[in-house]
Amino acid sequence: MQIKEGGKIMFRNTIMGLGNVIHTEIPKGSTILVTGRPGTLKSSLAYTLLSKYLASKNEFGLYITLEETKASHERNMKSLGINIYPELKIFDYQVIRREYKGEKGEELDIIKGIEDAIKFYKEKEKKFTCIAVDSLNAVYSLIDLTNLREKMYNFFDTFKRYQLTSIVILETEILGNRMTYGGERFLADGIINLGTMKGKEDVTIYMQVEKMRATKHSRKKYQIGIDSNGLSILGHEYE
Repeated sequence: MQIKEGGKIMFRNTIMGLGNVIHTEIPKGSTILVTGRPGTLKSSLAYTLLSKYLASKNEFGLYITLEETKASHERNMKSLGINIYPELKIFDYQVIRREYKGEKGEELDIIKGIEDAIKFYKEKEKKFTCIAVDSLNAVYSLIDLTNLREKMYNFFDTFKRYQLTSIVILETEILGNRMTYGGERFLADGIINLGTMKGKEDVTIYMQVEKMRATKHSRKKYQIGIDSNGLSILGHEYE
């Protein structure tokens, strides 16, 4: 199954101010790695990008959360003013374990479980175009790390084969200095880094696009704002 050339995914209008960071639209079928330490809004950014895009296009996507329940994820999003959209179906670990467990009581192969879910929804939903995996660290904790780079190549390639635009979350503090644990930074088409900066009175969260293939973008740090309407990218720019 090949990716159709020329299509773009309209992310720039999903978050106010994002157009100041990403200047041209991202090619459909891209795999985007969202990295950062705990508490830097990785899940919130991924969910907002995909859910608002899907709702605007009447398309369908999966948000696979392996670190919290569906109810917990929805509660966290609502607490930040982020709306829940039915176009982005939230799958948690318990659902995958129940519906895509191995035969004869075998332990769940999480990578195969995710691929089985993709296959199922590709047949069920004709406009299944996007997926998020939260997080890659959780995937690592659930698999045998032997031949990890090959496994990650095949994992990322699954998204390409099914023509899915994908966002994969990676918590960097857990990995320490092993920033290319499974070669994910090389496999990804785009990398968005989230971090914190200390001000005089508080700590602000910023986003920085490290790379985004076939897309014009800024490499500077932009502050992320949170209000009753969810996330926004503020005009203030860090050097």
